[in-house]
Amino acid sequence: MNIVAEIGINHNGLIQRAKDMIKHLAGSHVTHIKFQKFTPELFVSPEKFNLPHPNPVNSFGKTYGEHKRKLDLSKKEHIELKSFVEYNGMKYACSVCDDRALAEIIEVKPDYIKVPSALNHDLRFINKIATTWDGMIHISLGMTSKDEVERLMAYCIKFMDRVVFYDCTSDYTGNGPIYMSNKYTTVKGYSCHYPDPAFGIVAASRGAEWIEYHTTFDRESKGTDHKISLTTHEMKSLGKSIALLSKIQDRPEDVPINERADRERLKP
Repeated sequence: MNIVAEIGINHNGLIQRAKDMIKHLAGSHVTHIKFQKFTPELFVSPEKFNLPHPNPVNSFGKTYGEHKRKLDLSKKEHIELKSFVEYNGMKYACSVCDDRALAEIIEVKPDYIKVPSALNHDLRFINKIATTWDGMIHISLGMTSKDEVERLMAYCIKFMDRVVFYDCTSDYTGNGPIYMSNKYTTVKGYSCHYPDPAFGIVAASRGAEWIEYHTTFDRESKGTDHKISLTTHEMKSLGKSIALLSKIQDRPEDVPINERADRERLKP
């Protein structure tokens, strides 16, 4: 089982904050720490770049472009974080949002590269990843129709052995319904944008092999992703609960071995 704690941009542009979160998650059942990499001038459209952030209370700059610049860590910082993640016994992964970010993260050598839901329609970008990166590719399926998912999977057939798809409800209000597979077969991952570990536990019980949540120190922190995140403490608890699922077995025909002594002890 793979438990992914997505720090993403919840470091608020501070590498020390990211390291502190990594230290809090070390020694738990969390297997991967994931970040995001983007080039503000490429990821943000020219029309939006110089406009104010749509939710100013969460903005780290006077414009949306400045806000994104503040939250984007350099390639050098990602290399430093990868080393720190591995020192703490976990694996580093990263979502990429544009061609330059992709090229930089390939040089960082992550465990896998993730395509966020906002870009799962961009087949050119997905092809760019598949042809320039020979490692694993994870793709979130948020904000898609059934037809779009089928088209995406058909497109990825030529490198399907390197792809992990995630069920994902990309609702940043955290108030709407949850969409989740009954059985995780072709789709092997579940990415949750709701601050409750129960959904990840249910997905794991249905066969999901990758469980991903945003994580934060404090859901009241400034920034758009904190409120839909699990705290680092909740993240560790999630991993512990999912690990317990491996203890569940079909009841045998005979009296279970671990109940026999109590059966004798409790006889009237």
